[in-house]
Amino acid sequence: MGGVITPLLANIYLNYFDTLWEKHGGKIGELTRYADDFVVVCKTRKDAIHACKRIRSIMERLELTLHPTKTRIVGLWTGEEGFDFLGLHHRKKKAKTANGQVYYTTQQWLTEKAEKRIREVVKERLVRQGCV
Repeated sequence: MGGVITPLLANIYLNYFDTLWEKHGGKIGELTRYADDFVVVCKTRKDAIHACKRIRSIMERLELTLHPTKTRIVGLWTGEEGFDFLGLHHRKKKAKTANGQVYYTTQQWLTEKAEKRIREVVKERLVRQGCV
């Protein structure tokens, strides 16, 4: 199933998920949702495990299931792992200020899939305009 109406229907139906998360999970982690894709950022691995259990419980109540290959706990704590969300890859990176002070930040860059799609669209448009 897919199409223009799908994100709208997902937002309508999952509004209840947002409400339940705020009521029962908001203290565990910060939810960011776009249509049927979402990420919950937690401070500790223990909180992330607890959030997964809470999310599964809410989804069960809504008679929904989580995508098995997209659902996982990613440890941003060390910067070795990252995650893809809305066409961007997110990862914790070490950076330095102008005076050499080290700090950590979350950086984003295009996923391979998003970059490939952009290249295809640009190439298609250039061909249509006779530029290639």
